[in-house]
Amino acid sequence: MCIICINPFDNIQNLKELNCSNCSKLIEIPQLGTLRKLKCSRNPFLSWIPQINSLRKLDLSGCLSISHIPRMDELQTLNCSDCVMLKKIPQLQNLRELNCSYCYIIDHIPQLNLLQKLNCSGCSKLKYIPQLENLKELYCNDCEFLEEIPLLPNLLKLNCYNNPQLKLISQMKNLFQLNCHNCYVLAQLPLLHKLQELNCSSCYLLKYIPHLPNLLELDCSQCPLLKQISRVEHLVELDCSHCSSLEQIPCIQNLQELNCSACSKITKIPELKNLRYLRCCDCNLLKQIPFLEYLEYLFCSSCSSLEIIPQINNLQMLFCSNCPLLKFIPQINNLKCLYCSDCPLIERIPQIDNLEELKCFSCKSLMCISPKMQTLRILDCYECPTLEIIPQNNEFKRLACHSCLFLYIPYKNRLEHNILSVNYLIFQLKRVQRRYRLKVLARKILDQMSKTIKVITNLIIDYC
Repeated sequence: MCIICINPFDNIQNLKELNCSNCSKLIEIPQLGTLRKLKCSRNPFLSWIPQINSLRKLDLSGCLSISHIPRMDELQTLNCSDCVMLKKIPQLQNLRELNCSYCYIIDHIPQLNLLQKLNCSGCSKLKYIPQLENLKELYCNDCEFLEEIPLLPNLLKLNCYNNPQLKLISQMKNLFQLNCHNCYVLAQLPLLHKLQELNCSSCYLLKYIPHLPNLLELDCSQCPLLKQISRVEHLVELDCSHCSSLEQIPCIQNLQELNCSACSKITKIPELKNLRYLRCCDCNLLKQIPFLEYLEYLFCSSCSSLEIIPQINNLQMLFCSNCPLLKFIPQINNLKCLYCSDCPLIERIPQIDNLEELKCFSCKSLMCISPKMQTLRILDCYECPTLEIIPQNNEFKRLACHSCLFLYIPYKNRLEHNILSVNYLIFQLKRVQRRYRLKVLARKILDQMSKTIKVITNLIIDYC
């Protein structure tokens, strides 16, 4: 075991800052009367700290043997997180910041009138938070016995998620950020006029969101009793996915991102003129997507009633897989990525000039993929039993078209220095083996592949 010695280094008496973290054998720190900052985190055998009255900042995080912290009246910042043997926080009258997270034995926080930032997350015995008038930030996650957040008049930011007994959050007029995710018995939210960010997801008893006029971001996903969301003009991001009782999406013209997946009662998406991102997967009553001029990303997979996707020229990504009633893919030339697999009524993929990635496998009625899409680099069209035409002369990075029984590429003049021809021949072995000797054909293919193999990044060989 080791200690920090004063002699023979006499000048250490004038030391202002000391960092002795991660000294695995350190057991003692000397009395250094002029020290202002002390960082001695993650010292598992350090069990005692001297009273240093000049100290302003102290970091003891991860000191597993510390059970007591002396009173130091000038101390302004204290980090004692993960000090699992610490029994209490002393009365530190000038303290501004306190992090005592995951100190499992601590059961109360003293009245620290100047405290501005408090992190007491994971203090499993903590039952209440004192009324701290100057507190601006509070983190009290994972406090399993905490039932109430008191009135904290100057609080700006509150994180109180994963508190299974939390029933009440007091009304705080200055609060602008609130995260109460996974507070299972919280049934009501206060009226918070200045709130800008709210995460109340997985609050299973929550039935409505109050009118919050300055709200910009709202996550109320997985609230099964939530029936209505009030119209908030400034809202930019809304996640109301898995709200099984929600019947309507409010028409908020400033909204840019919307996730309403698995809202089983939603029948339509309002016309949101500024929407850029829409995720509405598993909305089984949704029949069509409205025309959203500025939409760039659309995810509408597994919508069992969806019939129409409009031509939205700004769209860059479209995921509409497993939509059994969808018949047409719109021609959108800005589209770069299209996933439309398991759509049994789609017969044709139109020409999309900038498309780079297409996954349309298991489309049982698909007969044609426009052959003129020269930018296509990734194509998965396997298990399309009626498919006859796919793009040619592309430099594919990935091509998977096995089990396409009617896809035919002439064998004549195809053994050339073109990786696409090699892929075609490989994928067509099931058809041509009846007319050619398999061993002879396979030898020619392998000879040709040896000249182009360095180009292949992903190769599937089927029925060989």
